[in-house]
Amino acid sequence: MNLSLVQPELWLTVLAFVVLGIDLLVGRSARGFVAWVAGFGLLGITAFSGGLLVTGSFAGGLYKADLYTSLFRVLIPLTSAFVGLLSMQYVSRRLKYAGEYYGLLVIATLAMVLTP
Repeated sequence: MNLSLVQPELWLTVLAFVVLGIDLLVGRSARGFVAWVAGFGLLGITAFSGGLLVTGSFAGGLYKADLYTSLFRVLIPLTSAFVGLLSMQYVSRRLKYAGEYYGLLVIATLAMVLTP
């Protein structure tokens, strides 16, 4: 099993649990911190995915990675990071539970990366 094909997806899963865990443990006082963790975590995963250009298949051909997959592994988390960082002010003023917003943003990013 070559897990290097799914490393960005695994890191997105870890980031989602970290963001939701920080929100669960710290609560409403960490609204800004959760936003920064989600935004810079997504930027870090984007940088990691940009340097990882692997091709092949995983789990008996169930998951295939090619250069088209690598494009979306960079483009989607980068866009999500900008959405998260640009919506910080709106979320802090209007939403009651900011951590859930950023957790769902990371989970939606994971779903979009897995879709192509």
